[in-house]
Amino acid sequence: MSTQYLWPQFVCLTISLATTALGVFIGQTKNFQNVFYFVFPATLGVEIVKFFIIQKCFQIPGNAFPNATGKHNNYGTLSFIKDLLKTVTIFLFAIIVVAFALGATNLEATIYFSLILTCISLLPIQLFVGPRCAVLVMLSSKLELGKLIAEQHLDFLQYAAIGAILGSWGSSIAMPLDWDRPYQTYPIPQVVGAIGGHLLGCVFFVLRTMLINAKNEIKKKSIL
Repeated sequence: MSTQYLWPQFVCLTISLATTALGVFIGQTKNFQNVFYFVFPATLGVEIVKFFIIQKCFQIPGNAFPNATGKHNNYGTLSFIKDLLKTVTIFLFAIIVVAFALGATNLEATIYFSLILTCISLLPIQLFVGPRCAVLVMLSSKLELGKLIAEQHLDFLQYAAIGAILGSWGSSIAMPLDWDRPYQTYPIPQVVGAIGGHLLGCVFFVLRTMLINAKNEIKKKSIL
């Protein structure tokens, strides 16, 4: 597996790190509570921008909206609208499922957290493989996309989603601690944990792939 296939992941990771760093900087200079509720629209915008940048630069097959790459002319406006509506429907359904699973008493905060978690876990996969396959991918089903670069990017999105879910779950330990700090207010720890886990999942995948590539190169040289 060549390192050149990692370029889409490098781009995604760089954008995520840059926007997160910017968000932390703004949160420190402004009132954190006021800035917090801009996290979802900012996250949604970043994920959509990442998708279109990846499709424009690398034209990876398997995406939900083929005309984003300028190819597949038979993919008309009607098909685009249908897939878009399906994506939105599944996205909203996932938000309801996550909110119901959490079962928190603060409904507004729970829905807001569900929006962000779904946005950084399910939405990127939906945009990449389409609404029909996104649920299967979230259940760890393996899709054959025809090209190694596409399958590797899908694995990258899965690692990012798993990291976000685990990060949000692990960050819940901060809530019972009697620190009486603003950032302990639900769902701030969960949102921070989800975003942090998302980034760690991305970094872990990139490092893991680079390590595998390095081992393969060493094996090739030892054979020669």
